[in-house]
Formats: sequence, C-alpha cells, structure tokens
Amino acid sequence: ENADGDGVIDGGVAGPDGSTGDKRRSSECDLFLLIECAESLQTISPGNPLLKKTATVSIGLSDKNTTLSSVFSRYCKVVNASCIGRGLDRSEVQPSDLEFFHCCLLSGSNTAEASALMKNDRIKVRRVRTDEREAEAERVSEQRRSDRDYFSQLRFLLPDLSPVG
Repeated sequence: ENADGDGVIDGGVAGPDGSTGDKRRSSECDLFLLIECAESLQTISPGNPLLKKTATVSIGLSDKNTTLSSVFSRYCKVVNASCIGRGLDRSEVQPSDLEFFHCCLLSGSNTAEASALMKNDRIKVRRVRTDEREAEAERVSEQRRSDRDYFSQLRFLLPDLSPVG
C-alpha cells in the first residue's frame, strides 16, 4: 500500500474469487482501475485518510472475469487496513455503504469489460444515495403528471381552428 509519486495508493489486486493470483501490485496487471473519493466519506470512518475527497486507490484486476464486486471489496479492505496502527476509531467500511460510478452507477455483478471500463479509468466512490435517487424519481414523475394535466386543460381553453367540412 505505497503511494506512488502521483499520490495514488496501490491497493493490490482483486481476483475473481477474492484471490490475487500471482501478482501483488496493481501496476503489474494489464487492467487496473483508479478509485477516487468524489466526496469526503469520513463520516463513515472518522479520520480515515483514504476517505478524504480526491484520495485515490489503484486496484488491479487479475483477469478479465473479475467482477466489480471483487474490486469494490478489495477497495474496502484497503480502506479499512489504512486505519490499523494509526490509533483511529476503526469503523469497518463495507461495499454496501458506498456507490461506485463511472458515467453511471456500476453494478458489482458486472465485469470491467461489461461495464466498458478500460485501464486507468477513474471510478468515483460516494456514499449510498438510494433515498435521494428515489425522491428525485418521484419528483420527476410528479412533475410529468402535472405537465400532462396542465396541457390537457390548456387544450380545452384554445379555440378549435381546424376547418369544418
């Protein structure tokens, strides 16, 4: 878990079954992903340096069949290990506490290939926002319903300009 010259922490390798294969560093893999905090997540684990905004961890994939859930679990393992020996209150960070996204929300059941991820792609991590997404979907749905009612009523207010006959 050494920081490279660019401030990226090497998070090791994620394998399809949780193994790391014969590789130890993410840079030894053909495919590695950079996982960056999009926001401060220190409310989940106070004082954890890897949960500061813009903190970046690289995770290598041992092969193309590695699911993203293995990558997410490896990230959480690295984040939790960063508290050891620092005297920090250690709250375990779980993949279920976080959302991972790259253009859209990523599913742990997909592989990097299925999610169209390539070497050096940056995956953003943030706290789970399920409630906010549901509230936004409800707001959009209500707005559409309101718009339909408005235009339906507006149709009756306008005179019929089509020629008769």
